[in-house]
Amino acid sequence: MDKKRKNKIQFIIFISCVIGIIIINNLNNNETEKIFNNAELTIGEVNIFYPSKPSIVGGVVNNPGQSSNVEYTYLVNGVKYDKKQSFEFYTPQDSVIKGQKYLVVYNKNDPKLSRILFDSPIRDSVDFKKYLDKKDEILADHKHNEHVMIKDLK
Repeated sequence: MDKKRKNKIQFIIFISCVIGIIIINNLNNNETEKIFNNAELTIGEVNIFYPSKPSIVGGVVNNPGQSSNVEYTYLVNGVKYDKKQSFEFYTPQDSVIKGQKYLVVYNKNDPKLSRILFDSPIRDSVDFKKYLDKKDEILADHKHNEHVMIKDLK
């Protein structure tokens, strides 16, 4: 294969990847918008957390490397939901372990659409009540905040 044809194929592959990323981000942003435009709050419990693993190239740490991923469960009207979520540009500050509880925002008409909010830990019912009292403020703060706008893992 000549160099010109090889460069053309590489360019087409690159453009295809960029378009794919844009489409995926738009789909995730649409889902996030659906969640936050019709939001309710509940408690989610971490089942598994995989922290990000920065890649090292030529002795230089190149993050993001592998994204952080979380699997969590939450209840809505007595129905248990399991969710997998990936954090491409954000890793929770504190270590996250199985059994920890955090605030979850979900779409009240489609509860399987949700996001876990790692900056809102729940240690007891007092914490949850505090978050419910500040619901509008929390939702406004997170609606356009990229560190929670993550993506779902299907």
